[in-house]
Amino acid sequence: MTVQIMNEVIAAISTPAGAGAVGMIRISGEGAKRVFARVWISEYNSVDKLETHRFYYGKIAGLSTDKPAIPSLSRDLPKSIDNVLAVWMKAPHSYTGEDVIEIHCHGGAFSTKAVLSAVLNAGARPANPGEFTRRAFLNNKMDLVQAEGVADIINASSERALRIAEEQLNGKLSKEILAAEEELKSTKAFVEATIDFPEEDIEMIEHEKIGSQIAIVHKRLKKLSDTYSEGKFYREGVRVAIIGKPNVGKSSLLNSLVGSDRAIVHQTPGTTRDIIEEDVQIDGINFKLIDTAGLRDALCEIEKIGIEHARRRLAGADLALVVLDGSACLTSEDEKILEETKNVSRILVANKCDICSVLPIADIQVSAKTGAGLDLLKEKLAGFVGVHNFSEAEGTVVTNLRHKKALDETISFLDKAGESIIKKESAEFIAFHMQSAMNSLAGITGEVTTEDVLNEIFSKFCIGK
Repeated sequence: MTVQIMNEVIAAISTPAGAGAVGMIRISGEGAKRVFARVWISEYNSVDKLETHRFYYGKIAGLSTDKPAIPSLSRDLPKSIDNVLAVWMKAPHSYTGEDVIEIHCHGGAFSTKAVLSAVLNAGARPANPGEFTRRAFLNNKMDLVQAEGVADIINASSERALRIAEEQLNGKLSKEILAAEEELKSTKAFVEATIDFPEEDIEMIEHEKIGSQIAIVHKRLKKLSDTYSEGKFYREGVRVAIIGKPNVGKSSLLNSLVGSDRAIVHQTPGTTRDIIEEDVQIDGINFKLIDTAGLRDALCEIEKIGIEHARRRLAGADLALVVLDGSACLTSEDEKILEETKNVSRILVANKCDICSVLPIADIQVSAKTGAGLDLLKEKLAGFVGVHNFSEAEGTVVTNLRHKKALDETISFLDKAGESIIKKESAEFIAFHMQSAMNSLAGITGEVTTEDVLNEIFSKFCIGK
């Protein structure tokens, strides 16, 4: 983002589309009050007398492009658009660190768009996706990890995802990264002392001491990186493909887990042809259940397409619920499905245990009809994520792939530094690897970053945030 763009006044609707009680238009930039003055109507509260962080009642006037500015008390004021509350937040005490005006109008789709249109005609330009948060980052109101936490809060699909995103926004991960950076910086300073002051006979060579300090940071970052295997499920949810031959109760199982008749259930085999996806919350984690067509030799072209879709969903799933008919012996179709899923994470579910149970190979016996065993199944689903092995008191969880890659890169550089110590290489090599490790860590928080990285991150934000 260039300085010129940073100096521009931007505006956008910051509430969801559609009808609602309140709609909010946010304006940010050095000239925010100047733009606001051109659309504000108030007999008692002129813009130049507004106090920061206080709400004021007034009206927003429509502004045609051939009238660039209209005095607040002019007799020729255009017809007002809406009665509003407005608040001015003086820089740097605002979300973006700039002067910010928020206009709270009625939440109809037309009213918010009309107010935004008036603001744009008054001299603001439409904000780009994530531009308010990007300005907050560039104005040092938050680091890059915290900025990503904002997006994660907005997109959180479960209780745990929301909780972890809030911790990220509040700086929990950032503190971990900064602490590791400080330890590496201290160790690197000692290494560089052997380069700058060789006559002092600082024995580099206190290899064990330096290697031990690097190993401590290495262990901490490795533990943090390893949390991603669970953390990604908290952030993105778990895709669960319900697989089995026709008429074993896959759709009934989905309906029972969801708690509503979402999928069509019928005794005729092959009823499910299309893919049905439903979200369900278990222990604060979002599970996306995917009901698929029964796997068998297709009897018609439509069923064949449904089975192909089922296999694609299986390939893209994090976990498979392989549903078997618990009231009957295994068939050749069951055997094929068990063979097809043997290399994927799976839970073998014997359904229809209300009739009888003859399948000891199953991990769990359930009845989609009566609900028996469903609580145990939910426990197994939660256990797949590792939720019962993770304690919030143990530390931070990594949920973002960008952070995971940067941590792994850091660990790789620390490995190289350790190898240089073992080989008794020159201190310059050790210092170089350590600096590379520190740069990778700094890339997580945005201390070291590029325009391309910022564009990639903030392009995923919604407009208005």
